Amino acid sequence: AKLMERFDNAFPLAIASYNGGPHNLSRWMRQLKEDVDIDEMVEHIAFDETRIYTKKVTGHFYRYMKLYESRGINVPNPEIIADDPSVINF
Repeated sequence: AKLMERFDNAFPLAIASYNGGPHNLSRWMRQLKEDVDIDEMVEHIAFDETRIYTKKVTGHFYRYMKLYESRGINVPNPEIIADDPSVINF
């Protein structure tokens, strides 16, 4: 929950920071000079394990959410909005 808060509810970024570390994800985000969409950000994750993990977990999560969206479940934000290290910084 804290990683979701740190990355403004962008689920793929929270998942990537959970696996690869929030400091690493912040560094990868800073290395991208221009604004990119979430899919491109995931492709720039430097750790193979974290990139694969993020794609797998995010894919399963959004398939799950699609199945249950008719029940009023809100899908977390898929866009890169912010990185707020003051929320959690370990």
